[in-house]
Amino acid sequence: MLNNFFRPKLERHQVNMRDIWFQQDGAIDHTMRASMQVVRQMFPGHVISRFGDVHWPPRSPDLSICDFFLWGYLKSKVYMNKPRTLDDFKNSIHQEIEAVPNEMLERAV
Repeated sequence: MLNNFFRPKLERHQVNMRDIWFQQDGAIDHTMRASMQVVRQMFPGHVISRFGDVHWPPRSPDLSICDFFLWGYLKSKVYMNKPRTLDDFKNSIHQEIEAVPNEMLERAV
């Protein structure tokens, strides 16, 4: 997911990977050795996670932008299109992510 989807999006927007931090929750599939290796390679020294450079506890009550804004917003937009197949669903997700206005993201931060 990170290499195939997230990294190309960041590169397309010319994001300097050394300038950003990556935060994730402590879910087991996010903190497995293979997952953490990929994250550490992409964001050396800038990982906020259960086993990251900055510790983030599993099941933390703190919310991220994705928790309080992005997932609900995307869900409402994607389901408004009433996707009928898995491919329609995936395409709708991609389209809606691309359509999120930069101004909206800036206000959420």
